[in-house]
Amino acid sequence: MEGIVHTYLGNIAQHDDDYIVATFNGPSKAVHCAISIKSAALSHGLTTSQGLHIGEVSLLDDRYIAGMTLAVTKKIIEHTKGNQILITSTLNNLLSGTGLEFDDYGLLTISSTRQLEILNLREEAREHTDAVEDESSLYFAEYKSKSASLLEAVMLSIESRLTDDTYNIQQLSQDVGISSRQLQRRIKAITNKSPNQLIRSVRLHKAKEIILQEKKSIKEAAYSTGFTSLSYFSSCFKKEFGAPPSSFA
Repeated sequence: MEGIVHTYLGNIAQHDDDYIVATFNGPSKAVHCAISIKSAALSHGLTTSQGLHIGEVSLLDDRYIAGMTLAVTKKIIEHTKGNQILITSTLNNLLSGTGLEFDDYGLLTISSTRQLEILNLREEAREHTDAVEDESSLYFAEYKSKSASLLEAVMLSIESRLTDDTYNIQQLSQDVGISSRQLQRRIKAITNKSPNQLIRSVRLHKAKEIILQEKKSIKEAAYSTGFTSLSYFSSCFKKEFGAPPSSFA
């Protein structure tokens, strides 16, 4: 297994009786590594359960990692079945253009990522803030207490403002409490996308979900994810997924 991880330029961060934790410098490498591990295990008659998430971690003693990203990933694994690779919607939003067809590899996207994250965040958030009923307020309070991942706070901000066609990097910067310049640099380093590209990608993934799962029209999907021009929406959609929205309707 260690050899497979190194093939995809990953590092084994922790290894115990329950989990093997590896880190990667990009989401595509992590997913392709998970697929290779699954294939290798099956060839030896072994069963694996894998969970993938993306975010920032704290490095301890030059090797071990800690933080909410690790906690969320371990929580995800509890929801996997044998030989299943379960990824969060946060990670899925960053995989466009990788050529991965999820059904072909047994990859599934967990639909309740936010609920899983809140399970991990709730108790720690209460140590730093008064009890808050609203999940969005709780999440931002937890981020400002320096315990949550920047990327998770960014994703929640974007998802909470999907219908706002005026939403931009300045508003995102205010939500997560750092400057626009710092946000640009850190998001680029984590996702290899600019904040504006990330906002657009999240909106397009949600639009695709609305078309496929909620059986809504292309117009409804576009307007409910912050696009005011159908032609621009179709152009962005085709660039993101390699096919026009009509092919998914």
